Amino acid sequence: MQRNADGTQFRHRLVDQDGKHFIVQCTDFRLKEFEPGRPKAFESDLVAYEDIGNNEMGKELTRATITVNHPMHWGGLTFYQASYSQMDQGSRAKISIFDKLTGKSHEVMVASGETVTAAEGLAYEFVGYDPDFGGMGPAVQVLRTQDKDQSSFWVFSKNKEFDRRNREDRFGLSFDRLAPLYATGLQIARDPSVPMVYTGGFLLFFGIGIAFYTSHKRVWAQVRDGKLALGGASHRNAEGFSAEFDKLVQELNLPARPVRT
Repeated sequence: MQRNADGTQFRHRLVDQDGKHFIVQCTDFRLKEFEPGRPKAFESDLVAYEDIGNNEMGKELTRATITVNHPMHWGGLTFYQASYSQMDQGSRAKISIFDKLTGKSHEVMVASGETVTAAEGLAYEFVGYDPDFGGMGPAVQVLRTQDKDQSSFWVFSKNKEFDRRNREDRFGLSFDRLAPLYATGLQIARDPSVPMVYTGGFLLFFGIGIAFYTSHKRVWAQVRDGKLALGGASHRNAEGFSAEFDKLVQELNLPARPVRT
């Protein structure tokens, strides 16, 4: 869901640098804690899709896992991990649904009593949870409905392929964990001044290079009574400047070597 902090719907359509609309979806959120109640870090899995209108998603454009100070960049926008909050709807079970015909699977987060439609006329409803079902660890109870026929079965967390191997069905279910439902807070920024910042930094280092790695040189010439006198000074690299000064004297075709002080 894309919502503002006050619960209202996020109505601003995201637009990339080419003027094309896209949608960003959070597919997973993970909270790491030192101990219960003491957050350590949090991260979100984001996926960008084409926006084909009416909140419908087209093809996948990019995906990334973002953490604090490690944002996702797409379409000229930067998506920062800004905050998170636990939602009031209670816990959700993370379920993976594997299609045996196509070999593809997708993950869903479902609550107790929530129905997931897997195919036309086929739906799964999650009706119960047991933290240690028959000594086999955490498990969720699933009610399968196809047309008017119903049956129920259990899916185990510690044996993720148990349902796929032991139940004759097009879809095999696996249970990952039971976790609270979180909302991730994103800060979205468009900063057109980035090229200017890089250009300014390049010019700064270029100026520092000129100041510290080149020699500042000056040359004086004086003509008196038909005689030419040359003088010069350099604040560093005296030997290099001396060679340049000798070359200048030769080009002027002076009869005598200069006097250096």
